[in-house]
Amino acid sequence: LFLSGELLEMTGKAKKGKGMELAGEILSSGKAFEKFKQIIKAQNGDIRRIKEAEFKHDILSKKSGKIVEIHNKKINSLAKVAGCPIDKSAGIFFCAKVGDRVKRGKKILTLYAESKPRLNQALKFYNDQEPVKIK
Repeated sequence: LFLSGELLEMTGKAKKGKGMELAGEILSSGKAFEKFKQIIKAQNGDIRRIKEAEFKHDILSKKSGKIVEIHNKKINSLAKVAGCPIDKSAGIFFCAKVGDRVKRGKKILTLYAESKPRLNQALKFYNDQEPVKIK
């Protein structure tokens, strides 16, 4: 949302300081997903052929509190450890965002990988790097 917001402001689509809010609205409204489907179709793809990874693991909050940071570079590295972009079904699905209050044991994200070793490496990376900060 931050990067999208910056681009919306740079291109004049949003007023200074309002880009992230507009990006959030575009994402929440479903417009971003519709554009994603158009891009897939333009590349002769089929969204129905996108499969879920064979292995997944939910990351649960270790404590109650507020998500104060999601470190983008660490999340990017986490996705790579899970197999992105080579493994097409590898990835991360966020269930919470910065500013959300979470309770201990609540799912904050799900990791996806095409192999058990990749999933285990991603879990180790997540635990070592702590890309999601809760206070």
